[in-house]
Amino acid sequence: MTTEAIHILVADDDASARRLMGAAVEKAGFHPLLAHDGEEALRLFHQNACDMVLLNAEMPGMNGFDVCAVLRREVGPELPIIMVTGMEDVESIQRAFDAGATDFLAKPLNGSLVGHRVMYLWRAHVMRLDLHQANLRNEAVLSAIPDVMFRLDRDGRVLDVRANAVASRAAELLHGSLPPAVMAAYREAVGRSRGRGDVQQIEYECRVNGGRNRYYESRIVAIDDQEALCLVRDITERKRAERALRENATRLRQAQTVANLGSWYLDLESDRLEWSAETYRMFGIAPGTPVDHPRFLSCVHPDDRAAVAEAWQAALGGATYQTEHRIVVAEEVRWVLEQAELEYSDDGAPLHAIGTVQDVTQRKLQELEILAAQAQLQATLDAIPDLLFEVDHEGRYTSCRCREDDLLAFAPDDVLGRTLSEVLPAETARICMSAMQEAKTKGFSAGKQVALETHGGSRWFELSVSRKTGSDDEAPHFIFLSRDVTERKEATDKIFQLAYFDMLTGLFNRQSLLERLSREIERTSMGAGRLGVLLLDLDGFKHINDTLGHGTGDQLLQWTADRLRWGVRPADVVSRPSTQSFKAPKIELARPGGDEFIIMIPGMVHGEDALTVADRIRETMQRPFKVGERDVVLTTSIGIAVYPDDGEDADTLLKHADTAMYHAKEKGRNNCQFYSRGLTQKAMRRLNLESNLRLALEREEFFLVYQPQLDVQSGAIHSLEALIRWNHPQQGLISPLDFIPLAEETGLILPIGEWVLRTACAQVAQWLSRGHQLRVAVNLSPVQFRSKLLVDSVTRILAEASLAPECLELEVTEGALMEEGVDTLNVLNALRATGLHFSLDDFGTGYSSMSYLKRLPLSNLKVDQSFVRGLPDDKDSLAIVRAITSLATHLGFTITAEGVETHAQAMILKDMDCDMLQGYYFAKPLVAADIDGVLDKRWYLGRPPEAVGMR
Repeated sequence: MTTEAIHILVADDDASARRLMGAAVEKAGFHPLLAHDGEEALRLFHQNACDMVLLNAEMPGMNGFDVCAVLRREVGPELPIIMVTGMEDVESIQRAFDAGATDFLAKPLNGSLVGHRVMYLWRAHVMRLDLHQANLRNEAVLSAIPDVMFRLDRDGRVLDVRANAVASRAAELLHGSLPPAVMAAYREAVGRSRGRGDVQQIEYECRVNGGRNRYYESRIVAIDDQEALCLVRDITERKRAERALRENATRLRQAQTVANLGSWYLDLESDRLEWSAETYRMFGIAPGTPVDHPRFLSCVHPDDRAAVAEAWQAALGGATYQTEHRIVVAEEVRWVLEQAELEYSDDGAPLHAIGTVQDVTQRKLQELEILAAQAQLQATLDAIPDLLFEVDHEGRYTSCRCREDDLLAFAPDDVLGRTLSEVLPAETARICMSAMQEAKTKGFSAGKQVALETHGGSRWFELSVSRKTGSDDEAPHFIFLSRDVTERKEATDKIFQLAYFDMLTGLFNRQSLLERLSREIERTSMGAGRLGVLLLDLDGFKHINDTLGHGTGDQLLQWTADRLRWGVRPADVVSRPSTQSFKAPKIELARPGGDEFIIMIPGMVHGEDALTVADRIRETMQRPFKVGERDVVLTTSIGIAVYPDDGEDADTLLKHADTAMYHAKEKGRNNCQFYSRGLTQKAMRRLNLESNLRLALEREEFFLVYQPQLDVQSGAIHSLEALIRWNHPQQGLISPLDFIPLAEETGLILPIGEWVLRTACAQVAQWLSRGHQLRVAVNLSPVQFRSKLLVDSVTRILAEASLAPECLELEVTEGALMEEGVDTLNVLNALRATGLHFSLDDFGTGYSSMSYLKRLPLSNLKVDQSFVRGLPDDKDSLAIVRAITSLATHLGFTITAEGVETHAQAMILKDMDCDMLQGYYFAKPLVAADIDGVLDKRWYLGRPPEAVGMR
């Protein structure tokens, strides 16, 4: 502390005391001013700036008490005044303090202590001054604080409250009782402050004097373990502002979400990037994740990064930042539009940027779709080879385009501004105007066709017209698409020919005839006439196809159609396809397929009238056809059905005519037969038989019987013929004569024949395993013989049964051998090479060609039982059998005679050198279980009949 400028006024009427105090003050470093009485003290005080006053209490004139009182009145309580007194009574001391004394010194004075006492008192004065200044400053600070300040004791009672005018509302809160929850919060905060030694903060809501709720913020600090200082601030307005800010932020966020618009802020100095919530969502990044410009660029589509970086660099140089680019969000590509404004420093350096980013994916996709649609439309228009033109509501050309010049009758530029009637032929223009009117009413017209002479010749066009609507007050235009349908029209005509006419003969096909027949039935039903349906089938046509070839067969079918077309009646014309109009015939002819023809005869008076036509057909067909150098005669079997007697619809009539035709074939062919109900019953029986036949093999209804064949030389049984039998569960045994032809016709003979062969081979293998020496003969159908799988099937079955081929003999008919030619010979040779034997069955009943007998690898001939039956009395049969045996002997074949029923027949056949005999005289066909009983028998044909038997 420096004391050079500190002046201390010393007033005492005692000169020694005055000098002593002056010296002590000066020695302590102060500057003394000495006065001998009260009046002089006041004068010196007024003349000098005195910092402290020492007054003797008892002075003449104005004593120290009076001077002290004056000084207090003039300068206030801050000036330190020390009263020097020799009086030690309490009353004098109290009088000094009442006058305004700061302190007192008692006489007698100790010179060395006076300086120290003054020094002490001065320091105390300075401290009081500093404290006063501090109090003033604190008071100013506290007055400026808009908070309520109060103290709480340990029990939570408010000790005092200080509040300025600003905080008066918050102070009102403390005049009453705080809510329990608020007081509990205060106590908890005070406890935390004491425990942690820091400032705690709480917020709460209270209602003051029955008004609206207000929000308060309080900061609490523990003064000691007994008191805590609390500051309370009314934050209601802040809370309202924060709520408004949140609401505004929410509305902004919602608006950004609805608009797919986000915002961002970039501080270029720190590279700090801030995104709005919508921007985070748009980029697929969790809100609050730190982002910067490189992170943003990583979200940009790789193909767009360079362009975005270039646009940003241009913006840093002063250009406008607006760019449209793609971003990749979870592997999904989206389009965004970015715009930003930059702020610059005084020297032009960019400081920060604020911008928006908008998701424009939908708009961009629509734009791309529009561009793609425009490109596709243009490509479509370029690809359309049709004539496309537009006309106004008056039919005046406004545009015209065509890729193919051959489709134009006029150059496009020549028709613009002209009407349809001025450009096109009258009829064509009329059709176009009609299509335009239809499009005006319905919005579209399609299907109308016109013919035009173009640069490429006469063409057919199909019109498609649509209305092109403009504004409400604008008349519509019309778009014409004119498609060249010439080829389609020609194809349609061709399809009509294919659909309704037989391409080989030019006659109506079955579909066409069915429609005409249905119409004719309806017409006939309204009158009294009859309608005849004839179904013709050419006899033996398959044989001609197989022997002379299908080309010759097709030619014969065409010639047959011509004969039928022109020869049914001298004055009748049978209908034929033609592009020209023609008069409907009275008799119509059709070829439904194959070698069948159908004739429809309307307007008959009697059903027998159809027979006249049928006889004329048979007569016409009996004239030979010239095929190369040979004459070919085709006969026909005809079935007749009459409406309404034999059916009331087309299908029924055709079905019954077909039934009658098959009956004609059964009658020996080359004849005609009317339909009868009995024929249907027979056909139904045949159909049922066919259905049952298809299931018989699956149901194991077939079984085999074996008829022994006697070896004449040994008198023993060395071979058996396997014969199939059918035991139907309801009908019982069905004759092979009934089901074998049907099986051949339906093709079922193939699986049935394979079953017979497999079963017979397996059975013979069993007999061989028991020591019997046997061979089994199995009949082959001509259908089996024509199968390309025959050789593989036979060899496979032999292998499965482990049967030597020498133990198998296959019996074939003459018909199967004679009609096949080279193929037959190849099959026979292939099978014969395996070691099995072939027997020619029913020899003498068919062709009996000697040349075939020489060429074919046969080993046995079977004499048909029809010849054996006449022995020994029928000379013709005897001569035939003798000729057959003689022929077989000379050709090296063995001979088997079947149908032996008497001893006389057996003896005469033995005498004719037959090798084997078969018939009821020896044994009927037996099931496998009964065969063992005859294998041990021996027959001696030289003995009388009663002696023939077992040895």
